[in-house]
Formats: sequence, C-alpha cells, structure tokens
Amino acid sequence: MLFLFVLVISCKPKIDSFVTKVAGIETKTIGANDSLEVHWKVRGKPTLLYHEVIDSSGLDVEKFVQLTLLVKKGKKEPALGLIFVQVLPQETSNLIVFDEPIFTNDSIIFKGVKSPSRWGNFFLIKSVRSTMGRPWTVFHGGKKIELSRDSIPFSGLEGFNIAGPWEFRSLLTPEEKSDHRKAPVEVNIQAIIYHKNK
Repeated sequence: MLFLFVLVISCKPKIDSFVTKVAGIETKTIGANDSLEVHWKVRGKPTLLYHEVIDSSGLDVEKFVQLTLLVKKGKKEPALGLIFVQVLPQETSNLIVFDEPIFTNDSIIFKGVKSPSRWGNFFLIKSVRSTMGRPWTVFHGGKKIELSRDSIPFSGLEGFNIAGPWEFRSLLTPEEKSDHRKAPVEVNIQAIIYHKNK
C-alpha cells in the first residue's frame, strides 16, 4: 500500500525549483535594462506565462513582471508557480522598515535582513536618512554610521549593497525608559539606491 501511495504521488506534476536570476545571481528586483533569466526544474510539461503589471495604488507607480509557471502531467491537476519581479529605474528610493523592537536599559534596537533573494547584489546605496525625527546608530555591511535626527541624507554607506543584515540603535528618552509603549514600534529609514551596472 505504501509503495502504491508513493507511486501515485510521484505521477503528479511538480515544481522542484523556480527562480529568477540576473547574470547568474538570484534576484526578484531588476533594472529596466537587465536581462532576466528564468530557471526551473519540474516534473511534467512546463509552460511559462509572462505578464507586465503596473501598480498605481500607492504614492509612486510601481512596475512588476509577473511570471507564472504552469506544469501539466497527463490529466492530473497542474502545478502552479508564481513570481513577481519588480522593475526599478536607475535611481530610486526604498524604505528600510523593521517592526520588532528589542529594549536594553537605555536603548531601542531593531534588527532585520533585506532579502538577498529579493535584491540580488545589483542595487547599491547612495545615501540613507532618518525619517523619524530621532538619531540612529546604523550597522550594515560591517560598517557603523550615525544618522542625525534632522533627516539630512548621509552617504556613509555609499556603494554598499542594500541587501543583507541591518541593525538600528537609538537611545531611549526618559519617558520611553519608564514606559516602552511610548517608544517607536518600528524603524523607518529612507535609502536612495541605484543600479550598479549603469
């Protein structure tokens, strides 16, 4: 019975892997002139569908490429894979947002990762600035910088990849020390980024 069950499962169409790359590096964010590679490994007959999506629901118009991988095998229900790839201009802004605060005796800390599989290594930082009216100590790419409370762009991370681990630290005010509910619930930093191949 177990053998028959395994045999039935193996007859179904399946997507073992489905990724997008630029120059051999996995990414889901590309520049307007990038050549996008699509790689898959499937069990069954694949069909790739391509569709451009324009999202104007926010403050900025965003462009995406929607890739749908349809895999059929006999009369079995097909397997579906879906990837959205964002298409960015040569230079644009991106918000770095993390929302799980860590408290020490005198500071609030936010840590997170900008996904390498989302960003690849083609988008580099031009400048970063605090949008929250408070200073932050920033750790990224093995470097430490200080952002002022006055929202002035700082180029201390220029040339660094936006992808990877980030850490933000800020001293708590006396009110925030006594009541953590008065502290920020997220960090929100604006980065100006550019495509390095241009």
